[in-house]
Amino acid sequence: MTSLLDIIKGLWPTKIRYQLICGVALVHLLLMTFFVFDLVSRQRDFLRQQSLEQTTSMAEPLSLNSSSWVLANDVIRLQEIILAIGQYPGLRYAMVITTEGKILAHTDETHIGQYLVDEKSRALHDAESKIKVLHSDQDLLDVAAPILAGTGKNIGWARRAQGQEKITDNLVIISRNGILYTLLAIGMGSLFALLLGNSLTSGLNRLLLVSRQVREVRRDLRMKIYHHDEIALLGEGFNSMLDALVANEDLILLNQQRLESFADIFQFQTKNQEELLDYHGKFMLTLHALKGCDSFR
Repeated sequence: MTSLLDIIKGLWPTKIRYQLICGVALVHLLLMTFFVFDLVSRQRDFLRQQSLEQTTSMAEPLSLNSSSWVLANDVIRLQEIILAIGQYPGLRYAMVITTEGKILAHTDETHIGQYLVDEKSRALHDAESKIKVLHSDQDLLDVAAPILAGTGKNIGWARRAQGQEKITDNLVIISRNGILYTLLAIGMGSLFALLLGNSLTSGLNRLLLVSRQVREVRRDLRMKIYHHDEIALLGEGFNSMLDALVANEDLILLNQQRLESFADIFQFQTKNQEELLDYHGKFMLTLHALKGCDSFR
């Protein structure tokens, strides 16, 4: 079974230039993704906290302004107060209720006189007299502020529900801009990596070209040095190696020529020795022949 590492190795480029580009692009992608995720998360928490503070700060004045009218059971005045804040941007609803859950005033007048029977609203019947967050998610924030009489007794609740569409829209904009910045960072990083890769591989390509030509018996070629980086040091070493190679080849050629000269001399001397031996043999034969003639006399 092919592992994930094998798949990555199969997809990973083999050339240094493309490895550098892919590496830089991948690093930018990971860093920018983490940065954007962290930024969106922090911004979401900040905006929700800000929305909670704003909604709470607006629910408190509503409870204070409603206190005397709740005591007087003046629903007309309460309704005027509710309608006065009904045009606030993002407001879903606002209401004034008794401790039993009866609606005294509401942005939707059809609910006036009704009782709230949902679980969160019933939890306010005997709740402690302090600001309560009844509901909070990415869509809605519902806050209830206690309405207190002069004696400090809780006589009702002022509820304000604020939509979170603005927060969602802001997070969408932040996420979109973060994606654009990520793509821009990847593009700029890849371009820089491409230029850097070309600068690095150009020296290697020149070195490969010289090595191919040297292999074709072009011993006079040398790599031109334009920079002072590691590739330049490699080129200098390559040039020194070629110089040493040429010097060794010249020395070998010289020794070969000397050996050939020695061989010619040896061959010449051998030939002379053979001629001398031949002359000596003939002389000895002649001498023996002359001695034979003397003996017959």
